[in-house]
Amino acid sequence: MPRTALPWDLPNPFISRMSCGMEHLDRLGHVNNVQYIHWLEDVGWQHITQLGAPWEAWKKHGAGMAVTETHIQYLAAAKANDLIYIGTWLTGGDRLRMTRHFQIIRVADKRTLLRADMEYVCIDLNTGKPRRKPPFLEQAHQAGISASGHCA
Repeated sequence: MPRTALPWDLPNPFISRMSCGMEHLDRLGHVNNVQYIHWLEDVGWQHITQLGAPWEAWKKHGAGMAVTETHIQYLAAAKANDLIYIGTWLTGGDRLRMTRHFQIIRVADKRTLLRADMEYVCIDLNTGKPRRKPPFLEQAHQAGISASGHCA
């Protein structure tokens, strides 16, 4: 089944494939909620890097995007050996902020396991204070917004 044939919330997701292993499980026998957050962060980095904003550029410009809010809906549990796809989209923001939407779908039954939205603010890496996104990051952000069919 093509990854794009899954029931995504929005068009044109950036998609990463993940196989749930025993190391991802908690005492209840399903993927731990903290593991999902790690995966969301990893996929966000993969996506922004693919859009032209690798970590090396962030360090060079002394800027970073810090999470200010995370809203997660855990809709169903993933278990060991489940194959999942994690989709993400840049869905909004301005010169200081960025919004990202995530969706995790289990391939076997096409069920959405999780939906999440994260809000980020651009900060100066030295001071931790808010600052405008540098041009390379603004360009990557706008490319991501355009690819998802959203308007910034």
